[in-house]
Amino acid sequence: MHSATDSGQQLTVRFTNLYRYYLANSYLPSFLLVVISYSTFYFRLEDFNERIMVSITAMLVLVALFSQTSSTILKTTYLKLIDIWYMVCIVVDFVMVMMLALIDFVLHNHNSNRVLVIPSSKNNLGRYFKSNAEKLNKLGRVALPLLFLAFLLVYAVIACVKYVIGPRLHLGYTV
Repeated sequence: MHSATDSGQQLTVRFTNLYRYYLANSYLPSFLLVVISYSTFYFRLEDFNERIMVSITAMLVLVALFSQTSSTILKTTYLKLIDIWYMVCIVVDFVMVMMLALIDFVLHNHNSNRVLVIPSSKNNLGRYFKSNAEKLNKLGRVALPLLFLAFLLVYAVIACVKYVIGPRLHLGYTV
């Protein structure tokens, strides 16, 4: 027997996250663009134009992907995980561009009119600058992926925790 308070309808709204969609259309392409930009550290040091063009193009595509993704998802006043992802990818690409510019500057700095004190073991001035440029290039090859992987690990843990906890926070309304 039902009482008067038991009558009515119940509406349950369940929000689901389309994580596979975002993995395929946002995370994977942006990750690949960061890898493409990173690959410029394996180009010849003298090929500055090719190195910088690949990195800048990757950054422009990242910004376009971020803009497209931002226009298709719910607008909020707070940063979402996808916003943080794209911002980090763009900043990492920007750091790569700056490192490439610094490497090129160091590589071609020997043409300046400065007086430099160079250890006697370095008898070839051009080789000295190339050595420093190679060291910076190796730093980019090692440090940037390590920093990005550290971010990726923290990001994945936070995303997994939010995904597991998220469904428990769904709203149920009784009408």
